[in-house]
Amino acid sequence: MKGQIEVVDDRQIQACFRVFISLMVLLAVCSVGAAADWPTYRSDAARSGVTSDTVGPGLSLRWKYVPTHRPKPAWPMPSEELPRMHIDNAYPVVMAGGNAYFGSCVTNKVTAVGVSEGEIRWEFSTEGPVRFAPAVYAGKVYAGSDDGNVYCIDCRDGSLVWKYRAGPSDEKVIGNGRMISLWPVRTGVLVDDGVVYFAAGIFPYEGLYVCALDAGDGSVVWKNDTI
Repeated sequence: MKGQIEVVDDRQIQACFRVFISLMVLLAVCSVGAAADWPTYRSDAARSGVTSDTVGPGLSLRWKYVPTHRPKPAWPMPSEELPRMHIDNAYPVVMAGGNAYFGSCVTNKVTAVGVSEGEIRWEFSTEGPVRFAPAVYAGKVYAGSDDGNVYCIDCRDGSLVWKYRAGPSDEKVIGNGRMISLWPVRTGVLVDDGVVYFAAGIFPYEGLYVCALDAGDGSVVWKNDTI
């Protein structure tokens, strides 16, 4: 309701986790050959949440994949001093090329799951929580981590193509009960027309960085470090 702050409790976190499982089931029952890709959070660069595909009748459960650990938001209740929006209380899933991809804020991994059978194709480890959905573009997966890096991963085998650190150093601090970069990537990674966009940093007095990188080789297109 307007003007009201909604406090997210443990039951709501569990509900979001169930939504994640439901999405994985939805991916499983859709025809891999006919279904359009959902390569980024909410489908496209505009975050529209819209697809031109239709879902026909007669859906049935084919498989379900249940992660070992449920999400642990950065600002859990009731330890935070003020209620916050829990933007990382689920594992958002993207899909492209017959695989579903998601990041984990618990295991620090990006995982690829085959849509046809629900098997793990590969897992890629970062050095910090991955709190937002990855993005898929031109056969590569792009994901940001609390370790301060954005990673470009090959869709075929989960191998590292390149990584980029926005902050000036590898300095680490204890944040939200985890060891994280002083400049964690706490935004989604958006890829549009061959350019990767993201921001790093949560402590304004330490500096915030908004970056645009070449999706192919990770070279800097531009970088704003004056915010």
